[in-house]
Amino acid sequence: MAFGTPGIAPGVLGYKSVTRVLLLGPYKPTESLGVLEALRECLRRNGYVLAEIVRDIPYREIKNGEAPDSYFLEKSKNIISNWAQVVIFVFPSNCDYAGVIIEFDYMLYEAGWLRDTSAAFFEKKDLEKTSLMLRGQVTFFPRLWPQNADNINSDEEDE
Repeated sequence: MAFGTPGIAPGVLGYKSVTRVLLLGPYKPTESLGVLEALRECLRRNGYVLAEIVRDIPYREIKNGEAPDSYFLEKSKNIISNWAQVVIFVFPSNCDYAGVIIEFDYMLYEAGWLRDTSAAFFEKKDLEKTSLMLRGQVTFFPRLWPQNADNINSDEEDE
C-alpha cells in the first residue's frame, strides 16, 4: 500500500534524489555545527543528495558595510522561501537558539506551505531545562502603560 501527500511537489517525500532538504540549527558551539553536518551526511548516504546546511548554499556576496547577522538572516529566509522543500530544525542541548527560532517563526508565518514537510529535532539531554523563548531586554514606556496599571489583573472595567 502506498501513501501520498497531496499538493506537494514531486520531489518531496517521493523522490529522494530531487528533494531539497534544508537543515537549520545553531552553528556555535562547534559541536552543534557537527550535529548538522552529521545529519546532512546521514541524509545524503540515505539518498537525499540535496540535503544542505544554509552555510553551504551559494548566495550573493555580503555587501560593504552590511551586518553579517542581517546578511545571514536574509540568506536563510530566502533559501527557506525559494529553495527548500523540507526544512529540518535541529535544537541541540545547551545552545543559543535565537537565530533558529527566528527562522522557525519565519517558516511558520511566511512559508507555511513547508509545515507539512518539515520537522524539529530536540536533543533529549537537558530538554526539560531548555527554553525556546527569545531573550531580550524589556523596556518600560510609561505613556504606553494602561491608566489602570494597578488593576491590570482585575476583571473590572474603568468607568
